[in-house]
Amino acid sequence: MLRDLDSAISLSGWDTVSTFTGDYKKDKAGVEALESRAGLLVGQANCTYAQKDYGTLLKLPEGSTGGEKKRGYQEKLPTLSQCVDLQNVITTLTTKPNPNTQTRRQIVAHITNLLQVLGSSPPHLLKLRAAASIQLAGSDNMYSAITDLGALIKSSPSDVSLYEMRGGAYFNLGEIEVALTHFKSGLKQDPEHKGCKTEHKTVKAVKKKLDRAKEAEAFLCLGEAMTGAEKFEDAVRTLKDGVNQFPESGVLKEAVQKAEVALKQSKTKDYYKILGITRNADKSEVKKGYKKKAMEWHPDKNKGNEEEAEKKFSEIAEAYEVLSSDELRPRYDRGEDVMDNSGGGGGHGGFPHQNMHRNFRHGGGGGQHFNFHFNH
Repeated sequence: MLRDLDSAISLSGWDTVSTFTGDYKKDKAGVEALESRAGLLVGQANCTYAQKDYGTLLKLPEGSTGGEKKRGYQEKLPTLSQCVDLQNVITTLTTKPNPNTQTRRQIVAHITNLLQVLGSSPPHLLKLRAAASIQLAGSDNMYSAITDLGALIKSSPSDVSLYEMRGGAYFNLGEIEVALTHFKSGLKQDPEHKGCKTEHKTVKAVKKKLDRAKEAEAFLCLGEAMTGAEKFEDAVRTLKDGVNQFPESGVLKEAVQKAEVALKQSKTKDYYKILGITRNADKSEVKKGYKKKAMEWHPDKNKGNEEEAEKKFSEIAEAYEVLSSDELRPRYDRGEDVMDNSGGGGGHGGFPHQNMHRNFRHGGGGGQHFNFHFNH
């Protein structure tokens, strides 16, 4: 009879197993215990010792075991041999100093193969595969590790290291709250667990920063929405409030500057508004807006309202020259006076309407910096 069968099985890997102490040749119960131990050893991936037990069972006299049972023992040996080979490879890989990505991938692959051959999921193998998966990074590997560790937590809820590992995997996925929950669960069982304690402190600090970033983003979104609605003074005030609360936010400070420029431009000429486009419009949208407005306000199409049409047409041309220029647009967006921006033509920004009429109808000519013609 085996003395204390449970203590004869190693739960931590393929370590040394205590020797059989009964006389199985004379004791039927001893043979059954040996069979049970061999089966448990296989389930726990102690394949070398399982091989020895099945080898012992095969050597028993015919009276101790039936022929059918012996055939079953014999059929297990090739599988056990395959398991031993895989275990040896895994041991070699896991003892390499500073394993690289390829090595970790091989560890995961060989453990997966071993589990398939065994037809069971020994805890130490699941934990080893989870650790290698986490080190590989990538969402697929994280979720694989989370699955393995979840199964382990169900079977060994008192193993605090499992909560540390699973919390770390969730943190790598950016799931902060779930990560914190795992670290807290581990600390409930062992308040002084170094790993969970350190990770909990780190992730909590990250969460605080993220929460502040979200609050700062709320100010940014509100300010941009107000700017889009042409509520420029409200936008400046809101964004400045955000900077006061989050002085470390460079994005908010930049947004304040842009809102102040928009406010200033709204009191003179707003070229974006003149072309009916947004402030982040690209070149094709600028051109499209220009064509639409130029067609709408061409003096030839506004008989009886020529004076206003010519003024609008001049503003449209001026807006297009600035917003289509890689040099002038950035300066305009910074609030610089790129032209006489308070009204009228003349100076650098002057556009004689006679030339505009000619260029709009015929294209080119006059040595102008831009053309007023359309492709229909």
